[in-house]
Amino acid sequence: MSASTVFYAFNGSQRSALSLRPNDVLQWQALRDAAADGYARYDLGEVAEGNNGLKHLKRKWGAQPIRLHRYSFRASEDMSVEGTGTENRRRTTRALALALALRAWRRVPPPATALAGRFVFRYL
Repeated sequence: MSASTVFYAFNGSQRSALSLRPNDVLQWQALRDAAADGYARYDLGEVAEGNNGLKHLKRKWGAQPIRLHRYSFRASEDMSVEGTGTENRRRTTRALALALALRAWRRVPPPATALAGRFVFRYL
């Protein structure tokens, strides 16, 4: 739960009991509890591309698909603090430039990042 949203993450069911719709019961109760506790939104989470069963489950509860955009950064070894003074200044400068670039990237509108992603993807 965060602010006005409840987030659904995972649940499980025995395949032999799926005809009883246990996942529907869990969702119904979770939605009722969230509404009773004053939450305005219930986020059913993401669906992997091609998982039509999960997509159907979430759509029947009124979920609307929203494309997610993810950004990740993995620090490289050359950002460590060991080395000569010149090397450390170079690493510090690189790390600062990267931090500023990441900060600026977070302010780019999602449609622009999607366009950039399509362009870059052609060259990967």
